[in-house]
Amino acid sequence: MIRRLLIPVLLAATALHAQAAPRQVARPAGPLLISDVRLEQDAEAARVSIVVRDGRIAQILPAGTPPPAGLRRIEGDGALCLPAFVDAFTRAGCATPEPVVDRDLAPDTKADVALGMREANRKGLQPAFRAVDILKFEDEVLEGFRAQGFGVLHSSPDEELLAGQSTLVTSGPAALRDRVLQAVVGQSAGLRSRGRGYPSTLMGSMAQLRQFFLDAGLHERRMAAPALGRREPYDADLDVGARLLAGAQRVWARADSRDDIERWLGLAQEFGLRLVIVGGRDAWMLADRLKAAEIPVVLTLDWGKEPKDPAKDAKPKEPEPESDAAEGEVDEGAEAADESAEATEAPAAAEKSADGWIYEEPFALRVEHRREWERHRDGVLRLAEAGVAFAFGSAGDSPKELRERIATVVEAGLDPAVATRALTVGAAELFGESERIGAVQPGFEAHLALWTDAPWAEGAKLSWLIVDGESFELAAGDDEASNEAADVEATGSWRLDFAGNDRADAEMDLTMAEDGSVTGTAKYSAPNGDAFEVELTGTVSGDRLQLSATTQIEGFPIEITVDARIEGDAMNGKTVWKTAGGSETNEFRGERRPQGEGQ
Repeated sequence: MIRRLLIPVLLAATALHAQAAPRQVARPAGPLLISDVRLEQDAEAARVSIVVRDGRIAQILPAGTPPPAGLRRIEGDGALCLPAFVDAFTRAGCATPEPVVDRDLAPDTKADVALGMREANRKGLQPAFRAVDILKFEDEVLEGFRAQGFGVLHSSPDEELLAGQSTLVTSGPAALRDRVLQAVVGQSAGLRSRGRGYPSTLMGSMAQLRQFFLDAGLHERRMAAPALGRREPYDADLDVGARLLAGAQRVWARADSRDDIERWLGLAQEFGLRLVIVGGRDAWMLADRLKAAEIPVVLTLDWGKEPKDPAKDAKPKEPEPESDAAEGEVDEGAEAADESAEATEAPAAAEKSADGWIYEEPFALRVEHRREWERHRDGVLRLAEAGVAFAFGSAGDSPKELRERIATVVEAGLDPAVATRALTVGAAELFGESERIGAVQPGFEAHLALWTDAPWAEGAKLSWLIVDGESFELAAGDDEASNEAADVEATGSWRLDFAGNDRADAEMDLTMAEDGSVTGTAKYSAPNGDAFEVELTGTVSGDRLQLSATTQIEGFPIEITVDARIEGDAMNGKTVWKTAGGSETNEFRGERRPQGEGQ
């Protein structure tokens, strides 16, 4: 009961920590010499110089070779030169529109109930949409990617069953037309859709996807052999669907849980789809199947908030003092001491307070939660051991968070070279671009990063980033996180619409101060009439809203955070709530009510 009621009210999400990119000094474009760098992590590796012309690596010169004249020079000072990183899946730059649901004339409500499903009910379906046609990055967003060493971004629509076609671009400051590597990469897909009405459940979403693929197959057959006197309708979505069925375009399927991954494997087998799993939290559980089917995974490393390790906090039990009491007699002092020790070592499941009882997780349950988090973290290691191809993507999180999570996995045992490969040549192979990006070789595009040490080494800094041959110097000491000014207004009353829960009635009333701090409340009215309210506090950074709170319902503690992007009077994000029984995520869209409405 608690789990069902709390999903929409606890407006929590994977928080996007507010941060500013390091100050970047752009240098003039033109022929460039990058001198005194090494291409291997070994500090004693041979030094070379790299000549860049017209945005490509023209030459790699051994140490001591006289360089060509007339080149602007960057002194590497022995830095490690690596390919710029590739973010294999990000929502940045692509504000996904909501699909137009009805593509036919409205049904006659006075007519008898029609058998079958309307082919043009397209809730959650817009496969013909192209991200490249609407892609827009704010300058600070691109600076944020460059600050973490990312030179190539796979920007994708999201949040729908078939959200549209993604694009591959560089992170440089040039016009978009000059930064496109692939206008169309593949089809972004998921098992949830926004808005009210059918489908609003997992079962409905699966049925909607299957129906669309069946319709696309029928459309393709009819176009190939049109019936006499029959004209097939123009339908760009079904045309794209036919290409998916033919394997001409990959389906980048969002799936974290084992069940969702298996659902996509089933759809792929039924309709001949070429899959890439995106998210992949539980992919390690199906590593053998993914390897056998040659299905790559883009890992977003979203394991949730790291729980404390209760084993490290546990105090060793003190040896019991010998009692002087005679055999058969009760030592009341020793008995009291034993009870005190037990209370310290094993917290009670519930404690009484003035407001009633408050649940506290048993020690064993906290240990299990820690083990579960570690299993998900170490899933990357299991995929590497099984030989499954994988890359990394930030999805809706920041590039800084992605780098920090990769560093966490490296610290847990992932080979640093494997981590670096997944961000460079491994990602390039995933996009079929390994002949021009992902390596430092003559003829390759000049997307390069100069590091003071291996990226995962303690204290390693990024000093220069070259994208499309343009160079950016990262000022020393400016790579510490700091608050970024808010460029949106969060104040107002927000009506929230949760995907997959069309009966929910939820809203947030927020007030934002000049410094970007936010306070407010979240209210929810459940279908059974129950109402809840929680207090929220947080900040706005750029266009990102981060809120957090803790509360109790029926004595059970709940952790709350909020992640959303604001664009004008619209908001979209995902919600996560955590109780002793686990956590659950729901995506939502919000609209700001006109001032005074509902008050």
